[in-house]
Amino acid sequence: MDQVIQSMLKIMPVEFTTFETIMEGTLAAVSAILWVFVIAIQLARPYMLRTVEKFSLRVGADLWWLIYVGMRDLLLAVTFLLGTLYFMPDVFGGQPLPITGPLAEALLFAGLFIKLTRDTDGDERAFVLESRLLAAGAAIYLIPYLVVNTLGGYWTGILDWLLSTTNAAAFSGLSVPAFVIWAVSILTVIVLSVIAVSHTLQQTRTPVSAHRPQPAPGDD
Repeated sequence: MDQVIQSMLKIMPVEFTTFETIMEGTLAAVSAILWVFVIAIQLARPYMLRTVEKFSLRVGADLWWLIYVGMRDLLLAVTFLLGTLYFMPDVFGGQPLPITGPLAEALLFAGLFIKLTRDTDGDERAFVLESRLLAAGAAIYLIPYLVVNTLGGYWTGILDWLLSTTNAAAFSGLSVPAFVIWAVSILTVIVLSVIAVSHTLQQTRTPVSAHRPQPAPGDD
């Protein structure tokens, strides 16, 4: 009986490590799919606006728009949350992941920051800026991910630099380019987070009446 228990105890760490590796690879693949959906739903905004104009009832138009906005914002949040694995040094340095993953997450967070601080549905410039940030994030994540997974087996040694663990530095499990990208991305997210918190606190301290439109002179 003791031998069986000892054998199980020896196998469990190996099985756990294997399961962890599979889960991390799966999350990276799911993140790639979610990035495609993020761009698709972002580009669907003009279609949604045209469809809203076809509703004869205001209730139907409002419901349609609320469903679209809710799905879009929820998808952005879920994509960012799943991608936070790129901010974990032990995961990013322990798995051969695309080195641009943290930077893509930083750009996605910047898009969420724009959405928080500006009205991206009412301000066309804010919407364009957010869309460009999301498009850049999707491009720098999907292109390396797809290139490594589809062509890595044919061009072994040429495309390896796109992986985070290639030629890992002595002070970390990351390659030097991956470490620089990771550090810059983390710093960007921290700075934007501080600004976002400051903006939110400032908005909560502002009286509600200050956000309401003032009546025109002569109006009763």
